[in-house]
Amino acid sequence: MSEMPWISPARVSKMLVHDKSVNSSRFGFATFHNNASRSDNKVSTLARAKLQPQKPTTDHDQPAGYWPVTAAAERLVLARGVPGKPDAFEKIFEDYDAHVKPKQDLLAAVLTMHFPHGSTLGDIVSLVANYCWEMLAMKRQLTSLIALHNPADGLSDRLPHAHCIVLGRRHRVSGWAEIEADLHASNAARIFEDEWASYKEVWGHKLQC
Repeated sequence: MSEMPWISPARVSKMLVHDKSVNSSRFGFATFHNNASRSDNKVSTLARAKLQPQKPTTDHDQPAGYWPVTAAAERLVLARGVPGKPDAFEKIFEDYDAHVKPKQDLLAAVLTMHFPHGSTLGDIVSLVANYCWEMLAMKRQLTSLIALHNPADGLSDRLPHAHCIVLGRRHRVSGWAEIEADLHASNAARIFEDEWASYKEVWGHKLQC
């Protein structure tokens, strides 16, 4: 059994600032800020919590240093040109935390996309991963981690949804760079809600998502 303490979804939700200007039944936007008063205020903590919607058991054990995953699926999408293994998200997030600057307010954002019950998990992952590659990795030079939650696994009737943990600083071959302006904009939630709606309109119908 992993020695890492489990972080409940309710607890990690309280660590986020949720933007109420978007239609949360279809799309959610939240930000994760630098708070020196919290010992667990790390983006790796946020990512690990999203990867573990249910408390891990011995069935989810991983080698030392790797996070147990109870999400229905996960996918790391690295910024354009950044080398790395697609399953090495632990090292990416630990490195990001190590390079957070004291004056850096925004650490990350979380985009949440909801889908109908009729959507297949494979189609959801494909659509969201393509969005993250085109609109985050290519367009904005951002690295993100997708955690797909299927509440039916926990006997819930809530809709399946994908969380995209988007690291706030642009990710270059040389390392972590400036804060992405769109993530820090006053209307950031609307920017990404509209962008996702347009992207899904074009591509989602092909997958019936």
